[in-house]
Amino acid sequence: MLAVLIADALETGAPPRIALAAPTGKAAARLRETISNALIPKPGEAPIDPEIAKVLGALRPTTMHGLLGSFGPGRQRFRHDATNPLRHDIVVIDEMSMVSLPLMARLLEALQPSTRLVLVGDPGQLDSVENGSILRDLVQIDGGNRRLPLRIGHVDGADDVGQGAGRLGIGRGRRRSAEHTSELQSH
Repeated sequence: MLAVLIADALETGAPPRIALAAPTGKAAARLRETISNALIPKPGEAPIDPEIAKVLGALRPTTMHGLLGSFGPGRQRFRHDATNPLRHDIVVIDEMSMVSLPLMARLLEALQPSTRLVLVGDPGQLDSVENGSILRDLVQIDGGNRRLPLRIGHVDGADDVGQGAGRLGIGRGRRRSAEHTSELQSH
């Protein structure tokens, strides 16, 4: 999905400003490893377009606290907020099941209205050690007959960004968007 968003941005001009973050340093390191592995061509798959690979290769995942610029006692104050928003076109948060309600609130305050927020995770994974289980709550919200129209991306059977890009034909002269409007669903 990230490769598709990058390709779309490259078609209209400059590469997008992307931030990748996770709630913990270990999760951010796994995200970095996943992207590095996605850039290695797999047998039988077309390589990722060089421009897209360049953007992906330059990404440096961090913790959410690092992204927001935490400081002060308990690291609960942040340099980025509504008065000093993040300057990213796309923000991807991995391991969303571990994100607390207060941290998610700080992130949302720090986003510009035009920023695309991509939430990645498994609602059945570990919950946050602090208050809130954001991802599980979002997945279960339609139990009260409330439907949330969200823009979600999905590539059937793709385990990582490299497979997803290959299945979408990125780098092979044809491409289709993986995005569609849908209701939030849990699998």
